[in-house]
Amino acid sequence: MTNNSKPKAIGRRSEEGRGTKNRLSIFSRDMITRETIVRNKYGLHARPSAKVVGVACRFNSDISVEYNRNRVDGKSIMALELLGVTKDCHINIYAQGEDEQKAMEAIIDIIENVINKVED
Repeated sequence: MTNNSKPKAIGRRSEEGRGTKNRLSIFSRDMITRETIVRNKYGLHARPSAKVVGVACRFNSDISVEYNRNRVDGKSIMALELLGVTKDCHINIYAQGEDEQKAMEAIIDIIENVINKVED
């Protein structure tokens, strides 16, 4: 019996799924969005990113953060740090899911009332 299909490599996506796994395609329907300003004098570095992720991970909704036309997963510390958000930068927060409103309120609260208040 001959199998004409190409073998699938371990750890790689198949051709039909190429590009869909890591893409933020979670925003296919209505979502909520909010803009805020990061006023922490060091921007969104390791500790503030960890605080945002800690809050975002408590919710089932999909969360993303956008800065300078780059949108990343709001539940990834490394992704948030790699955005390069510095002091006084405007960022957009996106949330979609069953608890999106509560998630958005919590994330905005942690940024505006905790991260922005820290004076290192």
